[in-house]
Amino acid sequence: FNTFRMLKLAIVAVFGLLAAPALSDKRKLMDKINKYNLLSRCWGEEAMYKYSMQIWAAMEYCGEAPSAMSPFNPVQDNQLEALRDLLNNPNVAALLKQQGSQSFLGRKKREDYMATEEDKMEFMEDIMDFKTGMQSKIGNLSCVLTQMKMLDASGNINMELYSMKTLYPWLKDTPAGSKPGFLEKMVNGFSDCYDISRSWPQQSLDRNPITKKHGRHMIFFECAKKMEMKLCTKFEMSEWVEKIFGDYSSKLGLPLDKFDAAAVAVMAMHEAQTPEQMFVDDFFWQKSKM
Repeated sequence: FNTFRMLKLAIVAVFGLLAAPALSDKRKLMDKINKYNLLSRCWGEEAMYKYSMQIWAAMEYCGEAPSAMSPFNPVQDNQLEALRDLLNNPNVAALLKQQGSQSFLGRKKREDYMATEEDKMEFMEDIMDFKTGMQSKIGNLSCVLTQMKMLDASGNINMELYSMKTLYPWLKDTPAGSKPGFLEKMVNGFSDCYDISRSWPQQSLDRNPITKKHGRHMIFFECAKKMEMKLCTKFEMSEWVEKIFGDYSSKLGLPLDKFDAAAVAVMAMHEAQTPEQMFVDDFFWQKSKM
């Protein structure tokens, strides 16, 4: 019985490991679809299609001509020597022995395991492969961002792209861009994100080779993406609340900014729901639990 039970556990463990990447890919696909649909409501299908094709064209170009920008320096001989010294450290050898003596089910093997020279070389190659792979990914992303003019030729954030002068002609006829005050609010958000990225303590960025070189860019783009999603969500809530209440901002004594007012109105309606109403609302609108 115990053997059969352990066999079942092994099968579950293996298939669980195989299913995890598939589930992760499905979540990423759904997140991508949800983001595309939200931004399409904000900017319109045509603008989002052009934006998607711009990303695709940049990826095609950079796949053949990747950028030289990299968070890492090229692999040097002294780095290989440092890895050899690390692997010859008695504490590291003991750790490798301890890890090697465990099976994937957590049961100890009968024989002791000692890392061989071949194991050590494989370990070194894995580290170098990781470093090279990360270098290629960051370099390719830098190339794509440059092609899309989000970075300038020197690799700096191109704030001209995020200015009213640039965005207004492009977005003035879109559903959200045509609303008074929306683009100004977004441009101010981009400016705030840039200021945050510039004022971030360098000491915290220096702790990692990637953030040391690209940390301020990472902070700006993450902030900008989050801000755009938040504003587009407020725009969609504003459209929905306006259909129900008309000019809701002045009638209900909410903030003068209609997009912030919509967020407050929706939150108030949500908080006013009874447990029964919330249960029904979850049934129709929340993610399936199957």
